[in-house]
Amino acid sequence: MKLKYTISFSIRPYSKERNVYQIRIRASFNCQRIEAATGCQLTTADAWDKDSQLVVSGYEGPKGETDITINNTLRNQRDQMEWAFRFFEVNDINPTPKQVQDKYLERLELTDRLLHEETGIALIPGVDEYEIVK
Repeated sequence: MKLKYTISFSIRPYSKERNVYQIRIRASFNCQRIEAATGCQLTTADAWDKDSQLVVSGYEGPKGETDITINNTLRNQRDQMEWAFRFFEVNDINPTPKQVQDKYLERLELTDRLLHEETGIALIPGVDEYEIVK
């Protein structure tokens, strides 16, 4: 079964002063959406390129991350979301948003654990928030 889905990133003001922006990942399929925080933040909306859905070159994040680090994190999270959808396609399952969300988180945790065992580096800066949007 072929699932039709889209995966995109967006930014959203995160603080009361609206000077910190959170990068969020969104997956849409079967007229439903899943949204999650990526754990990546920006201090200015100008650092976000809407067309490429990546951080502009030369940016340094509030936690000292470079644009390359943030963009690699976003690419990895997109890959893991695609992997979750492929899992359901191969197994001929029409998933619910909760199933996709669980498989995505499972895959992120597995990837993070394997990388941490090999290098001692934690890949996931903090995927702490999920919401199913109807």
